Amino acid sequence: MLTTILLRIARIMPFGGWRFVKLAAHYDRSLQAKPVTIENIPYTIFIDLRDASTCNLFLNNTSTGSRKLRLILPKVMRPGDIFYDVGANLGMVSAVAHQAIGPTGKIVAFEPNVRVSRLYEKTFAGSSNVIINNVALAEHAGELPFYLSPTSVRSSFSPIRGVEPITVAVRPMADVISEFGAPNVVKVDVEGHEEQVFRGVQDHFLGEKCPIIIFEAHSLEEFGSTAAMISKLHGGPGMFLHVRDGGQLAPIDETKHSSDYFYVPEHYRERVDEILGQK
Repeated sequence: MLTTILLRIARIMPFGGWRFVKLAAHYDRSLQAKPVTIENIPYTIFIDLRDASTCNLFLNNTSTGSRKLRLILPKVMRPGDIFYDVGANLGMVSAVAHQAIGPTGKIVAFEPNVRVSRLYEKTFAGSSNVIINNVALAEHAGELPFYLSPTSVRSSFSPIRGVEPITVAVRPMADVISEFGAPNVVKVDVEGHEEQVFRGVQDHFLGEKCPIIIFEAHSLEEFGSTAAMISKLHGGPGMFLHVRDGGQLAPIDETKHSSDYFYVPEHYRERVDEILGQK
């Protein structure tokens, strides 16, 4: 009864309803692995409503965080592709990619937050071509301190005030590629840790082996350092693009619309030609 009351209050409040959802989830364990249908995501996603970042998913059935990227992915992926989702969180991007690659493709996901990775597992429990790894990617194999934010999408290797770190396992991408196969598309969204992920690639992105790379950068400095490393890893011709509000790709010198960027090596150029510069 208390849970029902709290959720009813949450749904009629114009602001702050998430606080009542979060409170309800502390009393009702069924809300700690709640299946929800989200607009423009092809599969039911399991969420934990104790996590403030999921409350809007429950209340409004929408997600704005990766919306632009999710609109683009089906246009650049192909059946049979291997997709690496580094910083997979709940799997919303993976869900869109999974539909695009079909049964002959493969999703290899990485999420060090064990509570979140378990929800990811529930979402893809019936998919034999989805592999979730409860590890992070870094330059070398080992362990690193990791800070779990109350809002899971903000969890990071960077210190968070008032949060004691946990220890998580890390692996270099070079080892992962040797185990699971070379990706066609890689998405890296790890809250400022992107450069460290790419340091673990070694020679696996050289020349024709370089995949389409999607990465996040919150500043010009962060973009510059990550872009320089990607260019060095590839060692061949390619272009950096940014994601527009409407879910298109645009040249890097246009007005910035988001913190999401693509690197497209020349051998994958035909995948983006049709959507490059669309209005």
